[in-house]
Amino acid sequence: SGTMEGGGKPLRGRMGGAQSEGLSEAELAKLRKQIDALGSKLDAVKAERAAAQSEARELQKEAKRAQTVHNKQAMQLEAAAAQRAALEKRLDSARAASQPSEAE
Repeated sequence: SGTMEGGGKPLRGRMGGAQSEGLSEAELAKLRKQIDALGSKLDAVKAERAAAQSEARELQKEAKRAQTVHNKQAMQLEAAAAQRAALEKRLDSARAASQPSEAE
C-alpha cells in the first residue's frame, strides 16, 4: 500500500511542455469551418435516420394491419366456400326429392 504502479523515471530539466508547431489563424479558421460543416452534415444525417426509422415503424404497423385483414378475409372465404358446398348439397337433395320416381 502506498506505492504507485507504472512509475518510471521522472523527467528533469524540462521547463515547458512539448513544443508543437502552431497553426496559423487562417488554418485554424479553415479547420473550424470544416468541423462546423461536418457537424451540420452529421445533424442532417441523424435527422434523416430518425425519419427513416419512424417511417419503418409505421410501415411495420401497416403491414401488420394488412396481414390481419388478409387473415380475416381468408377465414371468411373459407367459411363461404364451406357454406356454398353445404347449400349445393342441400339443393341436390331437394332436387332429387322433388323429381317423380319411376315407381309412382
